[in-house]
Amino acid sequence: MTTFTRGMKTSLALAGLGFSAAGLGLCWIQTRQARQKAEEELSAVVHLRSGQVAEWRAGRLADAAFIAESPIFREIAGRWLTSRNAAGARELLAQFKSFADHHRYRDVLLVDARGAVALALSGATGRIHNEAEAGFAAALRGREPVLTDLHDGPGGLPPHLDVISPIVGPPGSEPVGAVVLQSDARDFLYPLLHDWPAASHSAETLLVRRDGADALFLSELRYRKGSALTVRFPLSRTDSPAVMAASGVGGVVEGRDYRGVDVLAALQRVPDSPWFIVQKVDADEIFAESRRESALLLGLMSVIFVGGVGAILFLRQHNEMAEEEKEMGNLEAEWKRGDGSKRRVTPPAKSASKGGRAGESPFSGPGPAK
Repeated sequence: MTTFTRGMKTSLALAGLGFSAAGLGLCWIQTRQARQKAEEELSAVVHLRSGQVAEWRAGRLADAAFIAESPIFREIAGRWLTSRNAAGARELLAQFKSFADHHRYRDVLLVDARGAVALALSGATGRIHNEAEAGFAAALRGREPVLTDLHDGPGGLPPHLDVISPIVGPPGSEPVGAVVLQSDARDFLYPLLHDWPAASHSAETLLVRRDGADALFLSELRYRKGSALTVRFPLSRTDSPAVMAASGVGGVVEGRDYRGVDVLAALQRVPDSPWFIVQKVDADEIFAESRRESALLLGLMSVIFVGGVGAILFLRQHNEMAEEEKEMGNLEAEWKRGDGSKRRVTPPAKSASKGGRAGESPFSGPGPAK
């Protein structure tokens, strides 16, 4: 039976440790590679999304600048605000509709210098809502287009932003009003954020900004419907990637999202805006494949190690049995050779008796005569 010497036990222990270290090292490499790949993908997507949102915002301002700089429109709008005649209203509404259809605006409003809605595609009347008033005042004061932040309401209006283009008269005169272009976030901005370039069950793009002592979620959350402009986290929740972004942190970070799930996220500010993009993926999804591969690798290495030890023990036992059989064969052969050559008839010693002398063999002849 094969026995383990101290040297064999030490060798097997060292071999086991070596296999374990190699397996763990390979698992670490696979995990690191999976994280690096995820970081690269997240960084690429957040950079892309940030640029696309910035371009969309710039396009809204360019639309407003086109209106503000159009002398024909300024003349038509300024004249109508003075006369308010029906024919002029129909002409303006036709231009508003064409502009809204081509540039994807939910509504176009003409507002007088006091902030009252004079004409609108939707038929809205009254004053512009509070969220637009600050932008309206800034546009008239600066005589240039102003982009408001995302907001909802009033009257059940969906999340949107307003682009306010002042109508400026001759040099030295006060603005006579403004055109307000109302852009529905559900029409382009939210679909853009929800579009993920690769298949993923947890990837999500968030749009956030700082609002006082909170991080406000501007976009619709994937796992929480009706959440746009309603979900906010205090800035004290420093493990949230949204809070990190609103606090000015950039790059790739680890944290817990609004569900309390561990995620890897890339953070980047949208240029020329108070907005931040958070591009995130669940950690479980990132490392799921590498964990499966690591488990298979460790299992395979365990099988190879156990099989190798078993093979070594089998060969050792086989060699020992072969040596024992060879030794037994040699002993048997030697015994057979010695049995034929060494067999002798040794006469028994005889005591003195009648008809013979002591020490004389009965088979020997008579002794010499004296």
